[in-house]
Amino acid sequence: NKDLPGTKIALFYETKGPRHGRIPNGNTRYVYDDIAYAAQTYFNDPNYFKINGCPVFYIYLARDVDERGKLVEAANIMRQAASDNGHCIYLVGDVAHGT
Repeated sequence: NKDLPGTKIALFYETKGPRHGRIPNGNTRYVYDDIAYAAQTYFNDPNYFKINGCPVFYIYLARDVDERGKLVEAANIMRQAASDNGHCIYLVGDVAHGT
């Protein structure tokens, strides 16, 4: 945005929820297409936040995906989709568990 010079952005991936969750019940069917779209649409933007040249991508409720045994699979799909579209990807997720 020309009105926000120097402002960095990153995407926040909703994994759970009745309407917008993209990994419902551990199903990873949407992941590849979602990341490919993000890579094609946002990752080349000069204001996209990057670490070591890799676009940063936040995974909301990664712990829920982990509890279903699908976190490694989802992360590998994300990396593959980003790579297929000319990017590395820096994944950030929350896997801490409270008591």
